[in-house]
Amino acid sequence: MDKTEKLVNFRDLGGLKTADGRTVRPHKLLRSGELSRITSKDISLLLSYSLKYIIDLRSTHEINKHPNVNIEGVQSFALDVLQDYTKGNPVSLSEFATMTNIAEIHSRIEEIYKAFVTTKSAQKSYRQFLLHLINVDGGVLFHCSAGKDRTGFAAMLILKILGVSNEDIMADFIKSAEMRKAHNVELLEKARQEGKSDEVIEILGRLLIVQESYLNVALETIDKEYGSFDNYIKNVLQITEEDIQVLKSKYLV
Repeated sequence: MDKTEKLVNFRDLGGLKTADGRTVRPHKLLRSGELSRITSKDISLLLSYSLKYIIDLRSTHEINKHPNVNIEGVQSFALDVLQDYTKGNPVSLSEFATMTNIAEIHSRIEEIYKAFVTTKSAQKSYRQFLLHLINVDGGVLFHCSAGKDRTGFAAMLILKILGVSNEDIMADFIKSAEMRKAHNVELLEKARQEGKSDEVIEILGRLLIVQESYLNVALETIDKEYGSFDNYIKNVLQITEEDIQVLKSKYLV
C-alpha cells in the first residue's frame, strides 16, 4: 500500500479473494479516516487510484468541525449513520470520561456497534452506501472520523456481499489497529500537552483501539434480530438479488 502523509488508516480493499475464487477489483473500494488534513501528495495518491466519489459516514457536527479537503473532480455524499443513536448530540470524550471502568467503556462501544445494525438512520445510511456503490462508476473512498468503526462496518457489508470470507473481513477490520498506531500516539500526546488527566488519556486510548469483539457484536446482532445476514441485506437494507449481482459484476474480477 502506498504511503500517505496526513490521510490516516487508508487502504484499498482490492485483491481480497472470494469463496468462489474471484478477486475484489483494485482501485475501486477504498477506505480511510477523515480527509480534513490531507496534503497535495495525499490528493495525488487518491487520484492515482481513479477516485471519483467520497462517501462520508460522519455526522453533520463532525463534518462542520473537521471538513474534508475538497478534491476537484471528486463528488461527495454524506450519510449520518449514527444520527438516531446520538439524537444530534455527538458521542464525546467527556461522556466517556464519566465512566468508571474499562468494561463500561467496551460495553458502550458495543452498543454503538449494535446501533449500526438496528437504528433507522444506520439502516438508511448503509442502504444508501450500497446503492451508491451500485450506481457510481470509478473509485469510491468511504470513511468516517477514525476510519475504523462506521467505516469498518461498511467494509464488512460490501465484502461479505461480494463473498469474501469472515476471516479475511476480520483481518481487514483489525488492520485499523496497526494503521492508526502512529496517529493514535500523536493524538494521545496532544491530549497530554493540552493538560488532559492520565485517566482521560487512558480512556481516549481505549476509544482509539479496535478489537474483534466489536464487529462480532454487530454480526451477532444481525443474526439475533433478523435471522441471517442474507435476511438483513434483503429485508432490512432492501438490497435485492439483482443489486447483489450488479455489485459483484462491478467490484469483482
